[in-house]
Amino acid sequence: MMRFYEAKIKILSPTIIPGRRVERGYKGQLNYIPSTTLRGAILTSLYAHGYISLEEAKSIGGSYELLVSNAYLIDDGFKSYPSHPFMYKCKVPHGKEVFESKIFISEYDVAGALKDGRDPKFKFECSMGHVAIEYPHPQPVRGSDKDGEAFKEVDVKVQSMISVGISKRRATSQAGMLYEYDAMIEGQEFWCYIGISKDSIYERIKGGLEIKIGRGTSRGFGHSIIEKVNEVSLDKMMEDLKSSGVTVEGRNIIFYALSPLLETDGLKSYKPYPSKLNLDSLMEICGIDRKAGVLEIKKVYGKSRTLHCGWDMHGNIRRPIFEHVASEGCIAVGSITGGGNIPQSLAILSLIGYPIKISENYMLTGVNMLTPIQIHPFLWGEKT
Repeated sequence: MMRFYEAKIKILSPTIIPGRRVERGYKGQLNYIPSTTLRGAILTSLYAHGYISLEEAKSIGGSYELLVSNAYLIDDGFKSYPSHPFMYKCKVPHGKEVFESKIFISEYDVAGALKDGRDPKFKFECSMGHVAIEYPHPQPVRGSDKDGEAFKEVDVKVQSMISVGISKRRATSQAGMLYEYDAMIEGQEFWCYIGISKDSIYERIKGGLEIKIGRGTSRGFGHSIIEKVNEVSLDKMMEDLKSSGVTVEGRNIIFYALSPLLETDGLKSYKPYPSKLNLDSLMEICGIDRKAGVLEIKKVYGKSRTLHCGWDMHGNIRRPIFEHVASEGCIAVGSITGGGNIPQSLAILSLIGYPIKISENYMLTGVNMLTPIQIHPFLWGEKT
């Protein structure tokens, strides 16, 4: 049976995870670590340290044995999360350096409308009547430590670098070899969820596995360490789900997406979010022989994004790119039919999502992670 963990990752050297490639390098650092990058880094490290063979690494890469989410920034002890579309912030200060911000979905006119299957109203002015409203979705935010603010926007600390190629013959700069790139500053920490089927893999990861993330790792960039791994209690999540009243068959559930959403038929076609998720199959992936029904997703609110699936280092080919898929931080409304063990399936869906088998050798993980909003720590300033 698969076990589930929350891990903390510390950046030990400047790390390049670019948002875009330009003529002379890489610019625009991402504000999270993609699940595909992180999973590949873990498998590469396990192989490089001799813990698994090349064939085992390839086998795990195409299987459900190791599932990883995106990793988001830990800011001043607070875990950050992608913001959802019903959050707002007033740009006019309501006091000394205090800007009103609201998580907003807990208010009845939003949550009530979503539960009833109606389109909710968006906020257009703050409590003082200011119309200078901005919506951070899907940028990462964390709970605020100021009165009057529900959340605070967070940013990954980045430094810009320029390097020059040197001619060995002339001992001077080489024409056409000026490179620039943005890099994540060392010392920052991130958190993620990991699902592991083999105890042997967990034993290697929990001991402080050093990994290399992003570009330029052979030149000292991207050195990181998984420094803390704690098991997540499914039983506790199941109790929270039961007490929240959301585990009733046929009842509308409001979900928060910690990851992008996607439905795909291999490489033939895809949709921006799944219309249905077979929770029986999800239970089978985790080694649990129990029925859970089908989750039908009726509506999704939020922005779209491009999902890059990374690079196959062994095959030296680019993996698929999916345009206009539902972004992390989206809010979805759905219900479960034919249900059996609804609490356990929803707990698992929250932690590892619904991975997609793209091809025989590639498993896309860190997608379709949907959590009933009533049980999500959800930007309320949870400490790590």
